[in-house]
Amino acid sequence: MENLRTRAAIDDDHDFLMELFASTRSVELAMFGTDEQKRAFVSMQFSALTRCYPKAQSTIILNGQMPIGRTIIDRNSDELRLVDISLLPEYRNRRIGTFLVRQLLAESRESKIPVRLHVFKYGDAVRFYERLGFQLVEDDGSYLKMEWPQVDQKS
Repeated sequence: MENLRTRAAIDDDHDFLMELFASTRSVELAMFGTDEQKRAFVSMQFSALTRCYPKAQSTIILNGQMPIGRTIIDRNSDELRLVDISLLPEYRNRRIGTFLVRQLLAESRESKIPVRLHVFKYGDAVRFYERLGFQLVEDDGSYLKMEWPQVDQKS
């Protein structure tokens, strides 16, 4: 974790962010037949993130100078919304995501407001968030609304 750092996302990161976003949607992309349909889906979903959370902070996760992932966090007076945390496939399962989410949980404890998120119901991320103490709040059929309300507990 010593080479890990973050910086604000900039316009020049667009191609990297699209590639990263697509790498996290393999289950959803499997539902589409053609590459054109897959690209359209990724583009639509990617654009929706910025439209839905216009004030969110988007950061690039770097290993040294190499971009390996990103976070999008929407900070409000009543919640910290983890909109997205993504890592390139070769950097997953190395505890990087755990490290970064625990930083957000520490911020939650300090500010005494919950961390909330939505996660694709059929993806591997559900187990990741459950391990970190997130609890199911609502199931809409495709996505789960989860919350980490234990602002006075250690992560």
